[in-house]
Amino acid sequence: MRKFIVILYSKGEQPPGWLRDVCQEGDVRVIMKPLSDVNWSEVKSAWAGENTEVWVMAHGLSQREDIYQQIRDDPRIYHFDYSSADFEYEETWRKIREAKTCGELIAVLNRWILLYDYDTEQIIDPLRRIKHRAINLFGPISVDFQHLLELWKQNRYEDARKLIEEMLREWEGEQPFSRSPCSMLARLWYMLVGEGLDWRSVGIPSPKELVSLPKSPRDDREKCLYEWLSLSRPKSVDDLQEWRALLEHVQLVKGNEGRFCVLKAGIFKNTKGLQQSLRAFLNCGVSSLEEAQQGVREFLRWYSELNLKFEELIQTWPKGSSS
Repeated sequence: MRKFIVILYSKGEQPPGWLRDVCQEGDVRVIMKPLSDVNWSEVKSAWAGENTEVWVMAHGLSQREDIYQQIRDDPRIYHFDYSSADFEYEETWRKIREAKTCGELIAVLNRWILLYDYDTEQIIDPLRRIKHRAINLFGPISVDFQHLLELWKQNRYEDARKLIEEMLREWEGEQPFSRSPCSMLARLWYMLVGEGLDWRSVGIPSPKELVSLPKSPRDDREKCLYEWLSLSRPKSVDDLQEWRALLEHVQLVKGNEGRFCVLKAGIFKNTKGLQQSLRAFLNCGVSSLEEAQQGVREFLRWYSELNLKFEELIQTWPKGSSS
């Protein structure tokens, strides 16, 4: 059986300089093309009528609706929609760029496939993939806040004002579509419990279209973290101490009717208050500094603990679980 590995890459991702879209060694052929302008009919003609195994790795495949359905509905194709926040993303693309022969490139891509195929033992478990994407949501905000604390510590108030003005401009827009801490929290909630949250009661539209979640090539439906946990321990997930601790940390709780809801106090209140306290600093200056500093420090402590809560939960995941 011949094997095809198709990489549909995005801006900023570079194939080896020597590759001219296609290379082959033995029964394995590699096809690398930019997702933005790939001609899918031309690509799939390479294996027409053959007994083949086809793997498609794409970055943001749903952006190309014209080919997404064709790939998803083809029973011969196993496909993965990878993310730049995924584990080993940077390292894998470095090895792809530095591959000197088709054989080396195939070895790198085969290992990449193993990281996403839930039927293998060398799995990046779904919990770790969701954790990396969740932590990445708040990365830029965390960096800005740490810089802001340094500026305040050095009494560089004018530079602090400029940074706050820049942050607030970036955060403009409706939730969950903006880049504000509150919008990022809403996306985190979706990663954890998906449509299981009563979004209407929260007063924020579901960010479903803004969030990418892991899915198995054997099951094309994306799953939130709660669904992945339920696959491995359907009778006990709600009683899992590490899961309940993570929910509490992000201000969620499961109600009596089986729906998740937001607790009254916690990080949600903090994220909403952050924008108010930072604006107060712009308007009132040093007299409102203490409140603004407190809000920023509370957020950074929460963010640091979020990583720990995920790691504690990850240790409970049974390796080799599949969808």
